[in-house]
Amino acid sequence: MVSADGITERQNTIARLQAVLTGVSVYPGVVPDTEQLPRNQVTGAILPYVVVKFAGPIPTRRGRGLAWSEAEQPAIMALQAICYSYSDSDLNDTVRSVTAALLGWQPSDGATQYASAGGYAFNTASPTNKPTRLEEAISFQSTINLDALDS
Repeated sequence: MVSADGITERQNTIARLQAVLTGVSVYPGVVPDTEQLPRNQVTGAILPYVVVKFAGPIPTRRGRGLAWSEAEQPAIMALQAICYSYSDSDLNDTVRSVTAALLGWQPSDGATQYASAGGYAFNTASPTNKPTRLEEAISFQSTINLDALDS
């Protein structure tokens, strides 16, 4: 299966996070304007959530072959998972859970396992939101479209 667009890997990644992260909302790309973020029933604080942003597949220099069309060449697909929470401890738990769900996980049969690719090295307050939310981003990347190597 050729996966030059990364759509299958994106869908599989979102599905994995939604299945694994208990009590954490997962949004691909952006929180919709119509969305009411879930809140703690007692304190009113916004519960942890994650926004996942994908970079379009970028051709890689390694693994390319003359026998394959450009659509069959391997590409690097990167993602950034931006974790939000009201408290440091919830933020740390969310970052830990996202990392456990994705690091070393393979988003499709024709892809490598996700590897760590950086992110924010610190958490920061989101200045435009009240009440204040902490955010921390972690990045991963996978090489996709490797099925051509098997043929």
